Amino acid sequence: MAKFQRDNPHPIVRAWREESRRIYRLKKEAEGETVRPYTFHDHVPWIRGETHESRERRLHRDRARKKRGVDETTVRTWTDLSSMSDEEKAVHRRRLAAERKARERLLLRANGANVDTSSETVGVDDVEWGMF
Repeated sequence: MAKFQRDNPHPIVRAWREESRRIYRLKKEAEGETVRPYTFHDHVPWIRGETHESRERRLHRDRARKKRGVDETTVRTWTDLSSMSDEEKAVHRRRLAAERKARERLLLRANGANVDTSSETVGVDDVEWGMF
């Protein structure tokens, strides 16, 4: 009820709504029916200048991220390879493959597996995948 009161600051309007709801509930109870309690839903606010379509896209994206357990800071990054030469692309892909392998070795080592670490040279906290 606190959010409802905060979003409807006029006490006269709030009192009228509460009284109207009470009368409706009493009429339905006299007829032997029940009335579900009124609950105010916590809607996501609009962003200034946002169109209906862009708001729907934003809400869909945020719900999907929440379902996957990620947010805008943990979404997988990507690299645009269209401006790279063939040699640069090959170097980029080798670097990503080496980083993936280093992460795989760390995971295996954490699980207690015996891992050959003689060829580890790449860090672990960098970009994993690119746009291929």
